[in-house]
Amino acid sequence: MFNKFTFLFLLLVLGNKFLKAQDNNLISSPDTKLSVKVTIKNGEAFYAVSYQRKTVLEDSALGLLRNDEDFSQKLSMLSVSNISTVSDSYTLQNSKRLLNQYNANKRVFHLKTVSGKRIDVIFQVSNDGAALRYYFPEKDA
Repeated sequence: MFNKFTFLFLLLVLGNKFLKAQDNNLISSPDTKLSVKVTIKNGEAFYAVSYQRKTVLEDSALGLLRNDEDFSQKLSMLSVSNISTVSDSYTLQNSKRLLNQYNANKRVFHLKTVSGKRIDVIFQVSNDGAALRYYFPEKDA
């Protein structure tokens, strides 16, 4: 009896860690219908978008070329932030709806080049769409 409980407990703990590791490169919308997955393949970063578990945008390249560094090749993933919630309210005077509410999930993917320069790719995924932006932590904005 003890061995069954020990086995089930270990299976639960290890299974939970495995599932969390798989989800580390994924970010979903608040309603979980839209999701973005970020991957690194042969030193290049890609993202793919799925809606209700069906791919709507296949692997698309991430990165850019700056005068001092190529942030599109020879990249590695340093870390991935926890998912945070973004909420905003705003008004549009000339719109069908005066008061608007924006809710999204945000995740930051911290990448670095082979020379050590860093780039953050920040994704925000809402129920209506996905957005990304690049941030260079070593440069002043």
